[in-house]
Amino acid sequence: MGKRFLIIFVGAARALTMKEAANGIRDGMQAALRSRQSRLSVEVPPGAVIALRDEKTPPSDASSEADRVRRGDVALAAFVEKLFPADVTTAVVFVDPVAAKRAKEGTRLPGKKKKKASKKGFGVAETVEWCPSLGLPERRDVVLVVGALSASARAAVSEADRKLGRDTALVLLNSRLPRLTAFPTAEGNLGEQFTAAFSLSPPPRGVDHELFDQLVAYRVFPGDWALALDESSNGGLVGTLKNALFAPKRSGPLWTGKRPPTAEDAMAALGGGERTTKTTY
Repeated sequence: MGKRFLIIFVGAARALTMKEAANGIRDGMQAALRSRQSRLSVEVPPGAVIALRDEKTPPSDASSEADRVRRGDVALAAFVEKLFPADVTTAVVFVDPVAAKRAKEGTRLPGKKKKKASKKGFGVAETVEWCPSLGLPERRDVVLVVGALSASARAAVSEADRKLGRDTALVLLNSRLPRLTAFPTAEGNLGEQFTAAFSLSPPPRGVDHELFDQLVAYRVFPGDWALALDESSNGGLVGTLKNALFAPKRSGPLWTGKRPPTAEDAMAALGGGERTTKTTY
């Protein structure tokens, strides 16, 4: 039976075929690595699961919001790890120890486990030589750090950024840092040290407009950041992603820029609006 890329959004009525999103992650990562960028990020909405799965057996809903977030993080890590050739050594470090355990066990992950890889959580007790802040004893070509970064995780990543050479790729997955997504939930300026290879999210908080829920913010390296509006009858984030992602069929992006869009950018893109406290997906 054939396979296809699926991206599953929590709350969506059905699974969407989102080959564009999977291709966007791949293309953005490859372009950034070719340009010798070694500090990268990939962001997708919380709970979004990007994986290679049988098209007739999409994953079932997780039992809680925390479980859905973990499940999305684990799946994204597995997907990005598979983008690298088999002779590239990788390490996957999870901020959430529960996600690290699930990844190590291979819970609900498609495909075979990649060789020469390690999957860990922060603070793993073992003899450490190569990268103490991330608990990695042996040198790796690629280090994936997965999950929203707490203050202690940001400090550990910052130390790794300083210590690791530029011949090691350090990639943040769903870090939720400012400058790496239009909808950050983490804090700090660590994102300034990284390049967004791929980012996909709702628009920034703070706009009250009837079309707000049809906006999507995205970036695929080396392109600009953009805001796009779904003009189809599907509506919402799901419809926007399917019909407007990367190359909106009708009017094109409503806004583009060299940084993630702000609430003011979103208001201008929509032709006005008032600030509000809207904060949810």
